Amino acid sequence: MNRKGQALVEFVIIMPIFIFIVLAMFDIGNIIIKKYELENNLDTIVNMYLENKNEEVEYYVKTIDSKVKYDVGTTYNVVTLSKKVKVITPIVSQALGKSYEISAKRTVMIDDKNE
Repeated sequence: MNRKGQALVEFVIIMPIFIFIVLAMFDIGNIIIKKYELENNLDTIVNMYLENKNEEVEYYVKTIDSKVKYDVGTTYNVVTLSKKVKVITPIVSQALGKSYEISAKRTVMIDDKNE
């Protein structure tokens, strides 16, 4: 019995699945890296926000190609930073869309002494 044909059939069946998994890992890894970058950028924005540097916040947000949103409350403010990440892999882009939106939030306590 010739086993070479069996190995070839197994390879042909498994190879597309393996390629998909590898490419999906690149996209998911890119999304995770961008999420960590967004978290770090949000820390910088919150620090500027607490120092009332609103013009610098707007300029910084434009340079990192993101959107910032403020939910103002009586005791706490919520600062949300969001960004769209481009998905490269065709099959993953069908599941997630051409771009995947990531966001990060920080809740900031309002200091009544500074107002």
